[in-house]
Amino acid sequence: MIERIVRLYADQGGSQYGSEVVSQLEHALQCAQLHVDAKRYLCHAEDGYWERLSPASKHSLVLQGGVYGSLEAAAFIVQPFAADAVRLRRWDDLAKVPGAPAPDLGEVARLLRDAFERNGAAIAGA
Repeated sequence: MIERIVRLYADQGGSQYGSEVVSQLEHALQCAQLHVDAKRYLCHAEDGYWERLSPASKHSLVLQGGVYGSLEAAAFIVQPFAADAVRLRRWDDLAKVPGAPAPDLGEVARLLRDAFERNGAAIAGA
């Protein structure tokens, strides 16, 4: 499955991301990097943030470069969309509540099927 997803991004990632000025692949990779940098920043900038991370998040943070130092944190937060990345990270933190209400998997599958039917020609070649 991972290989299929990677192949899909390699084959189709160059297509435009809606009406944005970036490709699908650029958007996905930038979003993933904004998420990591925000965690590294928050661990530096917010007292107690590190302590609230799950063991898995702490482990991945080490693998991702660790907590930002003062210079790195200052450079991160002045970048365009840094505040948005921090907001996204906070939403991610809130989405780890056991038993919290979430969309029904069947509904998500229906949405995926609908999206595939609308965009199937582009995806079918992957």
